[in-house]
Amino acid sequence: MVEAIDHSAELPLNIGELLSRVDNDQELLRELVQLFKEKCPRLMKSLQDAVSKEQMKTLETTGHTLKGMLASMSATRAALAASRLSDRCARGAQVDSATLLPDA
Repeated sequence: MVEAIDHSAELPLNIGELLSRVDNDQELLRELVQLFKEKCPRLMKSLQDAVSKEQMKTLETTGHTLKGMLASMSATRAALAASRLSDRCARGAQVDSATLLPDA
């Protein structure tokens, strides 16, 4: 007998929650994903630039923006990481690539 393996904890987002958020509207989901795909690379570039230039306010606001975007996409772990980044910068703590990518 083969047991089903639950891989949901490994997924970067909660698909069931995301579908529920859009009331199972596939077209709306496509639009949200497209917006995310358009905005996320720019925000990540902004984070990289802000880290290299030690621009804490930019890191704080960009982290906050990412937190909202990721939460709306039901990417809970990533939203939490962005929230921690934003909070850390708001407190004036130093941030480097190890802070941004603690699991790397």
